[in-house]
Amino acid sequence: MKYYTIREVARMSGITTRTLRYYHQIGLLTPAATDSRGQRLYDRANLLRLQQILFFRELEFPLQQIRAILETPDFDIQAALRAHKEAIQQRVERLNTLIATLERTIASIQGARDMPDNDLFTGFDEKKYAEEARQRWGNDPAYAESQRRWKTYTPEEKRAIQKEGQRLMESMAGSPEAAPDSPEVQQAVEAYHAYIQRYFYPCSLERLRGLSQMWVHDPRFQEVFERLRPGAAEFVRQAVAVYCNTHA
Repeated sequence: MKYYTIREVARMSGITTRTLRYYHQIGLLTPAATDSRGQRLYDRANLLRLQQILFFRELEFPLQQIRAILETPDFDIQAALRAHKEAIQQRVERLNTLIATLERTIASIQGARDMPDNDLFTGFDEKKYAEEARQRWGNDPAYAESQRRWKTYTPEEKRAIQKEGQRLMESMAGSPEAAPDSPEVQQAVEAYHAYIQRYFYPCSLERLRGLSQMWVHDPRFQEVFERLRPGAAEFVRQAVAVYCNTHA
Protein backbone atom coordinates (compact mmCIF):
# COMPACT_ATOMS: atom_id res chain seq x y z
CA MET A 1 0.00 0.00 0.00
CA LYS A 2 1.29 3.44 -0.92
CA TYR A 3 1.51 6.10 1.78
CA TYR A 4 1.97 9.84 1.49
CA THR A 5 3.56 12.19 3.99
CA ILE A 6 1.69 15.24 5.22
CA ARG A 7 3.82 17.47 2.98
CA GLU A 8 3.04 15.36 -0.07
CA VAL A 9 -0.69 15.51 0.67
CA ALA A 10 -0.45 19.26 1.18
CA ARG A 11 1.21 19.66 -2.23
CA MET A 12 -1.36 17.46 -3.97
CA SER A 13 -4.42 19.05 -2.37
CA GLY A 14 -3.31 22.66 -2.23
CA ILE A 15 -4.06 23.05 1.47
CA THR A 16 -1.51 23.65 4.19
CA THR A 17 0.07 21.11 6.51
CA ARG A 18 -1.31 23.20 9.35
CA THR A 19 -4.85 22.65 8.07
CA LEU A 20 -4.22 18.91 7.73
CA ARG A 21 -3.00 18.80 11.33
CA TYR A 22 -6.11 20.67 12.43
CA TYR A 23 -8.36 18.23 10.55
CA HIS A 24 -6.59 15.42 12.41
CA GLN A 25 -6.96 17.25 15.73
CA ILE A 26 -10.75 17.56 15.37
CA GLY A 27 -11.18 14.00 14.09
CA LEU A 28 -12.13 15.00 10.57
CA LEU A 29 -9.19 13.35 8.79
CA THR A 30 -7.20 10.79 10.75
CA PRO A 31 -4.01 9.56 9.02
CA ALA A 32 -3.89 5.87 8.16
CA ALA A 33 -0.60 5.37 10.00
CA THR A 34 2.50 6.99 11.43
CA ASP A 35 6.13 6.20 10.72
CA SER A 36 8.87 5.40 13.22
CA ARG A 37 9.33 9.12 13.90
CA GLY A 38 5.64 9.69 14.54
CA GLN A 39 5.07 11.47 11.22
CA ARG A 40 1.58 11.25 9.75
CA LEU A 41 1.08 8.94 6.77
CA TYR A 42 -1.96 9.04 4.47
CA ASP A 43 -3.34 6.35 2.16
CA ARG A 44 -5.74 6.52 -0.80
CA ALA A 45 -8.79 6.24 1.47
CA ASN A 46 -7.53 9.33 3.30
CA LEU A 47 -7.14 11.15 -0.02
CA LEU A 48 -10.70 10.30 -1.04
CA ARG A 49 -12.00 11.51 2.31
CA LEU A 50 -9.99 14.71 1.98
CA GLN A 51 -11.47 15.24 -1.47
CA GLN A 52 -14.94 14.92 0.05
CA ILE A 53 -14.03 17.42 2.76
CA LEU A 54 -12.82 19.93 0.19
CA PHE A 55 -15.93 19.47 -1.95
CA PHE A 56 -18.14 20.14 1.07
CA ARG A 57 -16.00 23.14 2.04
CA GLU A 58 -16.34 24.49 -1.50
CA LEU A 59 -20.10 24.30 -0.98
CA GLU A 60 -19.74 26.19 2.34
CA PHE A 61 -20.55 23.36 4.74
CA PRO A 62 -19.16 23.86 8.29
CA LEU A 63 -16.51 21.40 9.44
CA GLN A 64 -18.69 19.92 12.18
CA GLN A 65 -21.44 19.15 9.69
CA ILE A 66 -18.96 17.64 7.23
CA ARG A 67 -17.68 15.26 9.88
CA ALA A 68 -21.22 14.25 10.82
CA ILE A 69 -22.07 13.56 7.17
CA LEU A 70 -18.93 11.55 6.47
CA GLU A 71 -19.39 9.47 9.61
CA THR A 72 -22.99 8.56 8.81
CA PRO A 73 -23.10 4.73 8.57
CA ASP A 74 -24.92 4.77 5.23
CA PHE A 75 -22.76 7.50 3.66
CA ASP A 76 -22.56 6.81 -0.10
CA ILE A 77 -19.48 8.37 -1.69
CA GLN A 78 -20.79 7.93 -5.25
CA ALA A 79 -24.09 9.61 -4.39
CA ALA A 80 -22.17 12.41 -2.67
CA LEU A 81 -19.98 12.93 -5.74
CA ARG A 82 -23.04 13.15 -7.98
CA ALA A 83 -24.60 15.70 -5.62
CA HIS A 84 -21.37 17.73 -5.60
CA LYS A 85 -21.35 17.66 -9.39
CA GLU A 86 -24.92 18.97 -9.60
CA ALA A 87 -24.29 21.74 -7.07
CA ILE A 88 -21.10 22.85 -8.80
CA GLN A 89 -22.80 22.80 -12.21
CA GLN A 90 -25.46 25.15 -10.85
CA ARG A 91 -22.75 27.45 -9.54
CA VAL A 92 -20.93 27.32 -12.89
CA GLU A 93 -24.12 28.29 -14.70
CA ARG A 94 -24.56 31.31 -12.45
CA LEU A 95 -20.91 32.32 -12.83
CA ASN A 96 -21.15 31.99 -16.61
CA THR A 97 -24.15 34.32 -16.52
CA LEU A 98 -22.15 36.83 -14.48
CA ILE A 99 -19.23 36.56 -16.92
CA ALA A 100 -21.60 37.29 -19.80
CA THR A 101 -22.91 40.32 -17.91
CA LEU A 102 -19.34 41.55 -17.41
CA GLU A 103 -18.52 41.13 -21.09
CA ARG A 104 -21.68 42.96 -22.18
CA THR A 105 -20.98 45.76 -19.70
CA ILE A 106 -17.41 46.19 -20.98
CA ALA A 107 -18.66 46.25 -24.57
CA SER A 108 -21.28 48.83 -23.61
CA ILE A 109 -18.73 51.08 -21.90
CA GLN A 110 -16.46 50.84 -24.94
CA GLY A 111 -19.39 51.84 -27.15
CA ALA A 112 -19.42 48.59 -29.08
CA ARG A 113 -23.03 47.78 -28.21
CA ASP A 114 -26.01 49.10 -26.27
CA MET A 115 -27.00 47.51 -22.97
CA PRO A 116 -30.35 48.17 -21.27
CA ASP A 117 -29.97 49.38 -17.68
CA ASN A 118 -31.85 46.38 -16.27
CA ASP A 119 -29.40 44.01 -17.93
CA LEU A 120 -26.57 45.41 -15.82
CA PHE A 121 -27.78 43.19 -13.00
CA THR A 122 -28.36 39.93 -14.86
CA GLY A 123 -27.02 37.07 -12.76
CA PHE A 124 -27.32 38.83 -9.43
CA ASP A 125 -30.03 37.68 -7.06
CA GLU A 126 -29.80 39.88 -4.01
CA LYS A 127 -33.55 39.53 -3.38
CA LYS A 128 -33.13 36.04 -2.02
CA TYR A 129 -30.55 37.28 0.52
CA ALA A 130 -32.70 40.23 1.55
CA GLU A 131 -35.74 37.96 1.87
CA GLU A 132 -33.77 35.46 3.93
CA ALA A 133 -32.63 38.22 6.28
CA ARG A 134 -36.17 39.58 6.54
CA GLN A 135 -37.59 36.14 7.36
CA ARG A 136 -34.84 35.37 9.84
CA TRP A 137 -34.64 38.69 11.69
CA GLY A 138 -37.46 40.84 10.32
CA ASN A 139 -39.36 40.95 13.63
CA ASP A 140 -36.23 41.68 15.63
CA PRO A 141 -35.95 45.35 16.73
CA ALA A 142 -32.16 45.07 16.50
CA TYR A 143 -32.41 44.08 12.84
CA ALA A 144 -34.70 47.02 12.13
CA GLU A 145 -32.34 49.39 13.93
CA SER A 146 -29.37 47.99 12.02
CA GLN A 147 -31.18 48.53 8.72
CA ARG A 148 -32.16 52.05 9.73
CA ARG A 149 -28.62 53.05 10.70
CA TRP A 150 -27.04 51.44 7.64
CA LYS A 151 -29.19 53.52 5.31
CA THR A 152 -27.87 56.72 6.90
CA TYR A 153 -24.21 56.00 6.09
CA THR A 154 -22.51 57.27 2.95
CA PRO A 155 -20.77 54.77 0.62
CA GLU A 156 -17.41 55.91 2.01
CA GLU A 157 -18.60 55.40 5.59
CA LYS A 158 -19.94 51.93 4.75
CA ARG A 159 -16.59 50.89 3.28
CA ALA A 160 -14.77 52.20 6.36
CA ILE A 161 -17.17 50.36 8.70
CA GLN A 162 -16.73 47.11 6.78
CA LYS A 163 -12.95 47.50 6.83
CA GLU A 164 -12.98 48.09 10.58
CA GLY A 165 -15.18 45.04 11.10
CA GLN A 166 -12.78 42.87 9.11
CA ARG A 167 -9.84 44.13 11.15
CA LEU A 168 -11.64 43.38 14.42
CA MET A 169 -12.58 39.86 13.29
CA GLU A 170 -8.94 39.19 12.47
CA SER A 171 -7.97 40.42 15.94
CA MET A 172 -10.59 38.22 17.62
CA ALA A 173 -9.37 35.17 15.69
CA GLY A 174 -5.98 35.70 17.33
CA SER A 175 -2.75 33.93 16.54
CA PRO A 176 -2.35 30.13 16.70
CA GLU A 177 -0.51 30.55 20.00
CA ALA A 178 -3.18 32.74 21.63
CA ALA A 179 -5.81 31.48 24.06
CA PRO A 180 -9.47 32.58 24.04
CA ASP A 181 -9.04 34.20 27.46
CA SER A 182 -5.77 35.98 26.63
CA PRO A 183 -5.79 39.76 27.23
CA GLU A 184 -5.25 40.66 23.57
CA VAL A 185 -8.12 38.45 22.37
CA GLN A 186 -10.45 39.70 25.10
CA GLN A 187 -9.62 43.30 24.18
CA ALA A 188 -10.51 42.48 20.57
CA VAL A 189 -13.87 41.00 21.63
CA GLU A 190 -14.59 44.09 23.71
CA ALA A 191 -13.72 46.31 20.74
CA TYR A 192 -16.01 44.27 18.47
CA HIS A 193 -18.85 44.52 20.99
CA ALA A 194 -18.43 48.30 21.01
CA TYR A 195 -18.25 48.31 17.20
CA ILE A 196 -21.65 46.60 16.89
CA GLN A 197 -23.25 49.05 19.29
CA ARG A 198 -21.64 52.08 17.67
CA TYR A 199 -22.63 51.30 14.09
CA PHE A 200 -25.56 48.87 14.18
CA TYR A 201 -27.70 48.34 17.30
CA PRO A 202 -27.64 48.04 21.10
CA CYS A 203 -26.07 44.64 21.73
CA SER A 204 -26.55 42.84 25.03
CA LEU A 205 -24.11 40.21 26.23
CA GLU A 206 -26.63 37.47 25.48
CA ARG A 207 -27.09 38.77 21.95
CA LEU A 208 -23.33 38.85 21.47
CA ARG A 209 -23.12 35.28 22.73
CA GLY A 210 -25.84 34.28 20.27
CA LEU A 211 -23.95 35.92 17.41
CA SER A 212 -20.82 33.95 18.22
CA GLN A 213 -22.80 30.71 18.19
CA MET A 214 -24.26 31.61 14.80
CA TRP A 215 -20.73 32.18 13.48
CA VAL A 216 -20.01 28.52 14.26
CA HIS A 217 -23.24 26.95 13.03
CA ASP A 218 -24.04 29.00 9.92
CA PRO A 219 -21.80 27.87 7.01
CA ARG A 220 -21.51 31.34 5.49
CA PHE A 221 -20.45 33.04 8.71
CA GLN A 222 -18.14 30.18 9.63
CA GLU A 223 -16.45 30.46 6.24
CA VAL A 224 -15.52 34.07 6.98
CA PHE A 225 -13.61 33.02 10.09
CA GLU A 226 -12.18 29.82 8.63
CA ARG A 227 -10.50 31.92 5.94
CA LEU A 228 -8.59 33.67 8.72
CA ARG A 229 -7.31 30.39 10.15
CA PRO A 230 -8.67 26.87 10.67
CA GLY A 231 -10.82 26.65 13.78
CA ALA A 232 -11.19 30.42 14.08
CA ALA A 233 -15.00 30.36 14.36
CA GLU A 234 -14.97 28.02 17.36
CA PHE A 235 -12.03 29.92 18.87
CA VAL A 236 -13.97 33.20 18.67
CA ARG A 237 -17.07 31.55 20.13
CA GLN A 238 -15.01 30.50 23.14
CA ALA A 239 -13.46 33.96 23.41
CA VAL A 240 -16.90 35.61 23.35
CA ALA A 241 -18.14 33.17 26.01
CA VAL A 242 -15.24 34.19 28.27
CA TYR A 243 -15.98 37.86 27.65
CA CYS A 244 -19.70 37.49 28.36
CA ASN A 245 -19.12 35.45 31.52
CA THR A 246 -16.58 37.99 32.76
CA HIS A 247 -18.88 40.97 32.21
CA ALA A 248 -22.15 39.35 33.28
